[in-house]
Amino acid sequence: MTCNNCGASLESTATTCPVCGTAVGAPSAGLSDTTGGDRPAWETGAPGSTARDAGTGGAEYGPGAGAPGPGAEGAWQGQPGYAAPTWQVPAAHPSGLPSDVRGWGAGAHASSFLAFIGLPVVGPLLVWLVKRDHPFVDHHGREALNFQLSVALYTIVGVLASVPIGLLTLGIGFIGIAVLGVALGIAWLVLPVVAAVKASNGEGYRYPMTIRFVR
Repeated sequence: MTCNNCGASLESTATTCPVCGTAVGAPSAGLSDTTGGDRPAWETGAPGSTARDAGTGGAEYGPGAGAPGPGAEGAWQGQPGYAAPTWQVPAAHPSGLPSDVRGWGAGAHASSFLAFIGLPVVGPLLVWLVKRDHPFVDHHGREALNFQLSVALYTIVGVLASVPIGLLTLGIGFIGIAVLGVALGIAWLVLPVVAAVKASNGEGYRYPMTIRFVR
């Protein structure tokens, strides 16, 4: 048998500890509950203990020893001291068309400038064939293709007609044909840009002076 206070060995018949004088069976001073019970301090959660549910003063779970402080969790829920994240849903385009569809429509007209590398009709034709299942792209693809075909036809006719007209008018006819050619060239440069802007805004567009070969 040992003393509950100092741990000294005691005889089985001893009633008091010969070392510290504590009565045999009395709770030790270091482990007594502050409320008068005989439960050890680590079970009661008394200040300075390591009780898991004490929450104050503990060396293991008290503040400053790894316990989460106020607002440490739930920050995304707008807890005090934290700025809640914001997500903005992109606003729909006024036309109601997604950007990729409008991009294909604009590309049908912009691809006309492949003529600078010797492919005047190929660009609009490819866009129209690939994306004509969508009505918006189908409209702009057909318009771009018909305009390029019309310009090509007007150019061929103008070149062929310039010779006899120039001869019959003693060269004066060449001036008129040249003016028409310049006007046609300006229209070929400007109108596809206008059409591409219209398409990017989700609007339709019809080229003037255009033969609708493809309907």
